[in-house]
Amino acid sequence: MLRRLNAKYDRVMPFDEGLAVVSENGRYGYVDTLGKVVVPLIYDEAASFRNGRATVSKGKAEACKQAMIDRSGREITPFAWDHLGSVADGVAVAWTRKGTVRSYALVDTLGRVTPLEYAVCGDFSNGYASVGVGVLTVEKVVQPGMSRIPDKLTFTGKYGYITTDGKLAIPVQFDEAGKFGDDGLAPVGMQGKYYVKWGFADREGKIVIPCNYYSVNAFERERAVVAKVIAGGKLAYGYIGPDGREVIPCVYDEASSFKFKNTWVGTEQEGEMSYQLIDAEGKVILPYSVLNLQDGGKFGQAACAVRGDDGRLRYGILANNGRSILPFEYDEITIFSEWDAAGNRWKEAGMATKDGTQYSFDISKRSE
Repeated sequence: MLRRLNAKYDRVMPFDEGLAVVSENGRYGYVDTLGKVVVPLIYDEAASFRNGRATVSKGKAEACKQAMIDRSGREITPFAWDHLGSVADGVAVAWTRKGTVRSYALVDTLGRVTPLEYAVCGDFSNGYASVGVGVLTVEKVVQPGMSRIPDKLTFTGKYGYITTDGKLAIPVQFDEAGKFGDDGLAPVGMQGKYYVKWGFADREGKIVIPCNYYSVNAFERERAVVAKVIAGGKLAYGYIGPDGREVIPCVYDEASSFKFKNTWVGTEQEGEMSYQLIDAEGKVILPYSVLNLQDGGKFGQAACAVRGDDGRLRYGILANNGRSILPFEYDEITIFSEWDAAGNRWKEAGMATKDGTQYSFDISKRSE
């Protein structure tokens, strides 16, 4: 079926909630898993379904307006919004513009609108969205040959959080505010002497991990990447636990999140970054370091290199547990994700070069 869809349409996006966005001659609509058109191709843009609703667009550039539809294509809202986000926690964040001034509102799945009196509103996550009281400056970004470029936004003011009914749940008090995670914590920032310092607040608005860090990432697998400014103004990265304890000291020049069981940290030596694979307690998994790390594998794989006795870099691919997927014997390797329409799945692929010959690999099932 997906092969037939790819042959029929100019573009076929992955199925979400049983429907896929398809386009033909610049017009977008939706088909079901049998290939039947359930929402006609009448839109200039269309997003995937989330929670039974999708955002569709009519018009181009400044004339573009957005609306919400259901799975039958029925319009839940009119085409009245300059931006209408995806539904999260039962509502979507929307705004209209007048010049460079934005007016925000919440739109629920029945199309009911709750106007907001805030200068800015973020997307909902775990029942809360950040809102700002202050001044939002919107700067248009224009690049020749590109029809829609996101505006450059600068906000001056304070942030708090609202619930899905638009009511203020956490008072406006923070200088920066991120999304709430499943753990009930959100990264927040308070202005220090020289820069905003980051920590974490709970759902009551109490700062439970002090704002002592130059930057923080959201928690993943009970670890959050944090950065400190050390001697000479250099940034050093490490990890904290949900109790705020620095589980892995801030001693690294680079650090990635614990999306998987293990993760990579980097140390710069003589202008070259070398990487080690560590577990959640900071234990080093591999007895050697690697270079030129590409750790964006959808299933935890990483392409990287080691330097041979002759000084040449030889590339291979490692699983997240350190197991070799491809040996270190290639001149170059790239890993990337692509949508496999025939298999209805994301496919992790590798392209390698050795002695002038190119090789391709499917490494999706070789991550463990």
